[in-house]
Amino acid sequence: MTITTSIETITPEAAEAMLQTNERNRPMSQKRVASFIEAMNANEWHMNGQSIAFDVSGKLIDGQHRLSAIANSGLSQTMIVVRGLNGKAQETTDIGMRRSAAQMLSMDGLKYPAIIATAINLIQNDGDYTKARGQASRTGSPYKVASWISDHPGAVEHLQQYASVYHDLKALLPVSMAVGYRYLFNGVDGAAAYEFWRGLVELDFDHGDDPRRVLYKRLNAAKGIRNTNRINNITIAQFIVKTWSAYRKGEKMQRLLPSKHGNFPSYRD
Repeated sequence: MTITTSIETITPEAAEAMLQTNERNRPMSQKRVASFIEAMNANEWHMNGQSIAFDVSGKLIDGQHRLSAIANSGLSQTMIVVRGLNGKAQETTDIGMRRSAAQMLSMDGLKYPAIIATAINLIQNDGDYTKARGQASRTGSPYKVASWISDHPGAVEHLQQYASVYHDLKALLPVSMAVGYRYLFNGVDGAAAYEFWRGLVELDFDHGDDPRRVLYKRLNAAKGIRNTNRINNITIAQFIVKTWSAYRKGEKMQRLLPSKHGNFPSYRD
């Protein structure tokens, strides 16, 4: 049995031909293919040492998602190709854990990597926590996160600063939520966004009907795993956006109630 290794530029047509030999493999994950296509379209795909692998009979045993992404993106990619493997090699192929966006940021030396990755996911979903939470990973696609950071120079430094300042809010709400919404609110009204979150951190409210006070009291009353008043993160996110809208408009607030079924409230309203 001779095993050969080569570096090849795989065209969409070559990828299609290779996929014709894909007779014994796990079901194709279209979500994974889509994430690879996204990375390729954003020029974020790099040769990383993972190979396209074929057994001694020429059957594809590893690489179906990458090949499908090449075929569907219409973009050629340079990859390592290994041929002549024992068919049993497939049983130990690709069984490790994929790196998350948070792990990627940690490897880049960023502080608060999980908080930052989750906040970026919220930002990319334009503050709609329902959509952000509904994704396969709450920290989002590593490719999407890397692309966002590349497209927003200097933004990640601001997010790290927010994470440091708002870390004391962790007893009330996810810090990543505070970081993500601070960034989004800043795009609407920077001064108001600063005061909104400063008041929550320092418990500095203007009056009894200050929306921030109402939000703090509601979240504080919901603390504790066994608390019957406990609320889920989607509701917390809705409360934050509603409170922000009222605060920015100078409105008073008496109480907070969960939104009825429908669209997630917009932080721009």
